[in-house]
Amino acid sequence: CHAFAEDVVKGETEVDQCVVKMREKIKERA
Repeated sequence: CHAFAEDVVKGETEVDQCVVKMREKIKERA
């Protein structure tokens, strides 16, 4: 999830935010 490093806040929630963004992009492509 390094691609979203600029969008997420460094910390415990970084991974969670990345997952959410990935899911959103997948929905857009579907």
